[in-house]
Amino acid sequence: MTTRTQDDHPLGYGVVRLERALVAALDQGLRRHGLTTSRYGVLTFMDMEPGLTSAELARRAFVTPQTMMRLVKGLEADGLISRDEDENPGRAVALRLTQKGKKRLAAAHTWVIQVEQALIDGESERSLTQTSRFLARATSRMQAVSLMRD
Repeated sequence: MTTRTQDDHPLGYGVVRLERALVAALDQGLRRHGLTTSRYGVLTFMDMEPGLTSAELARRAFVTPQTMMRLVKGLEADGLISRDEDENPGRAVALRLTQKGKKRLAAAHTWVIQVEQALIDGESERSLTQTSRFLARATSRMQAVSLMRD
């Protein structure tokens, strides 16, 4: 029987370990701003594309509509987002960042930049470009696999 080292694990295991370590590092600093990685992500999407609906946010954040509704309710209760209910009566409700939400996002963004810098420190531009391209291709392949039927 061969003994495996930490570096011998399959690539998928390494990706999951990185994701968990990244989320833990992000959450550590985001807590000071009353946010989690998920809440920060929602605010970021809303900042990039004002007027998204809850369903659109769920698709972008890779969560179920039910999970997004919980996130939206919490952000709304904290005064970080608001609903544009009068904009299109009978249609999906657009969501917007409040001024408080914009300020909270800007403050939290400083921490996120620090964590992302720590993630890439010591890596060459070539290595980062290759890794980014690999991740994009691998993501596409995994999305295709998830669409395959038995």
